[in-house]
Amino acid sequence: SVGMAWMVGLSSAGIGIWFLWLAQRVRRSRRFPPPGARVIRDTKVRTGLDARDIATIFTVIGLVTALLGAAAAWLLGVLAVAHLGQ
Repeated sequence: SVGMAWMVGLSSAGIGIWFLWLAQRVRRSRRFPPPGARVIRDTKVRTGLDARDIATIFTVIGLVTALLGAAAAWLLGVLAVAHLGQ
C-alpha cells in the first residue's frame, strides 16, 4: 500500500538524517565518538584527521541513505498508486 511505501522510504531517510547529524557532531568536536555519545563497549577515541575522515564517511552514508530513502518513498508510492488505482 501507499502508506507502507512511505513508511519504508521515510524511515530510511530518517536514518540518513541521523548519520548526517552524527557526522556534524564528530566534525564539530573533532573526535569520534563525540563527547557525551553512548557506546556499547569501550571505544578508542579518534581525534584530528581520523575523526574528520569518519565524519566524511558518515556524511556520504547519510546523504546516500537519505536520498535513496526519499526516492524509494516516492517511487514505491507511485507504483502503489498505479497498481492499486488509488
